[in-house]
Amino acid sequence: MPFLATSYKFFAPKPLLYIRMESNRFEIKDMKTGERIKQTAMVPFSNDRLLITDNLIAETFCKQLIHVSIPDGLAASRRIIFDA
Repeated sequence: MPFLATSYKFFAPKPLLYIRMESNRFEIKDMKTGERIKQTAMVPFSNDRLLITDNLIAETFCKQLIHVSIPDGLAASRRIIFDA
């Protein structure tokens, strides 16, 4: 019986993060707690024609916001929905 209890935890649904990207801005919402973080980048990563012109800046900025929203380092254990 202990095997069933541990396997259920393995297959339990993961908490969900919703990430929305706008021009030079990300919004991250933790769907479990309802907490939101919306922040504009200091270094622009988009322009008038393209949403992402510098992928490295956009990726770094998004990772920083994820780590701010989940300080315990469990970001890899979350499912992520990305909306652009």
